[in-house]
Amino acid sequence: CMPRAVDRVRRLASMTSPTPHAWIVADMDNTILQKPGRGQRHYPFNESPCFGPTCEWLRLGGRLLVATTDDGRRPFKSLWDAIPEDLRSNGRVLMATSDGAALWAGDPSGIAVEDLLYTDSQTGLRLPLGKDLDKILDLAISVYHKLIRDLREDEGLLKKLPEAMQDGYQKIIDRLCAGETLEEIINVTTMSTPHKIMPRGTMLWFNQSGPMESWPRFGGDADPYYGYSPPPNRACTNLFLLCLPSNIAQPYLEMLNSVLKPMGLEASSAPNSVCISSSQVHKALAIEYLRSHPADRNDRATSPESVSKESIGSGATSPTASTTASVLAAEPAQAAALSAAGRAALDPTTTVAFGDNPSGNDAPLTTVGVPFVSVAPPNAEVPEHVRGLHVGYEDFGTAAVLERLLGGPRG
Repeated sequence: CMPRAVDRVRRLASMTSPTPHAWIVADMDNTILQKPGRGQRHYPFNESPCFGPTCEWLRLGGRLLVATTDDGRRPFKSLWDAIPEDLRSNGRVLMATSDGAALWAGDPSGIAVEDLLYTDSQTGLRLPLGKDLDKILDLAISVYHKLIRDLREDEGLLKKLPEAMQDGYQKIIDRLCAGETLEEIINVTTMSTPHKIMPRGTMLWFNQSGPMESWPRFGGDADPYYGYSPPPNRACTNLFLLCLPSNIAQPYLEMLNSVLKPMGLEASSAPNSVCISSSQVHKALAIEYLRSHPADRNDRATSPESVSKESIGSGATSPTASTTASVLAAEPAQAAALSAAGRAALDPTTTVAFGDNPSGNDAPLTTVGVPFVSVAPPNAEVPEHVRGLHVGYEDFGTAAVLERLLGGPRG
């Protein structure tokens, strides 16, 4: 069915070759870049089957918007840095991180610059601070307490977890049987400290926006959140509850959302975790923004002044000089690059979107008014309204469709 689906994409998008008004919108993980499992190598985008056709798309004048739930290291190190500088410059590549909580564009040198006009045009895209943040953390701990009680009572539920998670949770149950309390084992400090509970990583993780080199850091690799604790005056974009896979998550999502939704927040399931974020963010938010903002907008990029006021908390480690120069500087040319990105209006008739999770966090891309190509893996749920453009095969499926859009192989 792949050739028929791709032919429909070509007709719907009215594309025979890329132009400055033609856009590819793509989820990142398992759509254009395979997400590694625990302990596996994080390979860069230039080793993805999508790298070649994506670069050719950009060389021929097309544009790329990547919409990802992730932030920090992988979007910038594994994806952005792997795209040649000349192809990602002058707003030709945009990246919406944390499900649209932040939008990044390439300056004339291909350096990622945050579009603060995008942030200013929205409200409530970040997690709250102060007592509301404490409330979220208390709720997260309550969910884990319930999960562990359920696992202790139901051996069948424990067996539904991946093997590494089974071992980690079994050790918690053994500690309870030895007389420790849930409160002693599972609290904010233990859950956010690397290797304290599970063999690898943490069980709570906050994302800030942008490359991790620009995140304020309060400690080192052995400290809670690896030292990237939430700054006191910089709202984080989302919070991940790890080791809570989607095949058992539903009752815990209900528990979370009963409290979060009145706060303007929402918990959603990822394959092996739950993400808490603003209910106003979603994968299609940047598409809506690019469609609704005219050419003559005056953009502003992240500046050193705004960093000192908005980003660096008391006691935090300041970004390095190279990071400040490459990510945070605000020269007129950088603002012009963002303005150029705005001028390349996103036209639904010359845009194609891709995602591997159309029934989950890619769902907004399926209803925003652009053709959506599903590259969901075998046995994944594919909503009826996107089945006509279902290709499958994750990043290999995306690469095959991109080659067809470029006039390449027809197999």
